[in-house]
Amino acid sequence: MIASGRVVPHAPVLVPGMSQDPAIPRVMPVEAGEATVAVVISPHGATTGVYREAFGSFDRFGARGFERAAPSVSEAASSLAEGWGAPLLEGPLDHGCLVPLWWLPSRLPVIACSLADASPLQAQALASALAVLDERLLVVASAHLSAALSDAAPLTAIPGAPEFDREVLDALEGDPADLLRIDVAHGTAVGACGLPPLYVLAHLFRGGRGEVLAYDAPFGVGYVQARVEP
Repeated sequence: MIASGRVVPHAPVLVPGMSQDPAIPRVMPVEAGEATVAVVISPHGATTGVYREAFGSFDRFGARGFERAAPSVSEAASSLAEGWGAPLLEGPLDHGCLVPLWWLPSRLPVIACSLADASPLQAQALASALAVLDERLLVVASAHLSAALSDAAPLTAIPGAPEFDREVLDALEGDPADLLRIDVAHGTAVGACGLPPLYVLAHLFRGGRGEVLAYDAPFGVGYVQARVEP
């Protein structure tokens, strides 16, 4: 059963203590509500699949002391992988799955998924597998929006970047199914990372309602935090 959904940014710089820059926005804690398991969906894995366990660190990025591990539900992870038709992946987690663990309740079991394939059909297949999983799920889309909102952005300013972010924000303030109208090619052109996980929310919460909790772009990258409900 799908209990609720959230959108959480996944830039490592947002992790508390990773940077002392006062411009770093605060990410709000994610409340579990009635959920018994969180599913975190990242676009950054090396391949598409379900991680066997949820653990990782930023050691390979040269940032020591930033580690996280969440309780695992191996049977549910295996069932999800089977229903999705995707492989089980060994850890550690990619950063798109790892960063949101800082804001999830520490005792909440986590299933981490890599949606490396940007195909909307793959997102739909994952949503279908999640919808029949025998757990009360909090589904977390790990995403950031345009990386081209200003000359200081990683891609510098690109025409169409603000419009892309506005389209996503409007969809998240209404019926999440409207996210399916957003073109992958547009997102790619403006450096967005996260449309595939957002598509999963769109399928799961079709006919529901979203709320944007925060939107910041301190470095020319759009960081959105949002809640979606059935």
